[in-house]
Amino acid sequence: MEAATAAAPDRPVSMLVGGLHLLQDSPEQVEATLDVLADNYRIRTMSIGHCSGELTFMRVQQRGKDQMLYAGLGETIAF
Repeated sequence: MEAATAAAPDRPVSMLVGGLHLLQDSPEQVEATLDVLADNYRIRTMSIGHCSGELTFMRVQQRGKDQMLYAGLGETIAF
């Protein structure tokens, strides 16, 4: 995220797509990661993969259901 936003660090990120690899992380680590994504990068929409873990899916949905897109196999994501 740091490299992707280097050219315009003050602009929010429209969408994060992919896995966060938080499957084995503690609830505290998941929260800390989501806090950084929200506070530092102001991500508007997230479409995260299965390797993000069920806890992460739940917490992202709780933070903003309208900002979560399902990223399953064969899904189409409109930008």
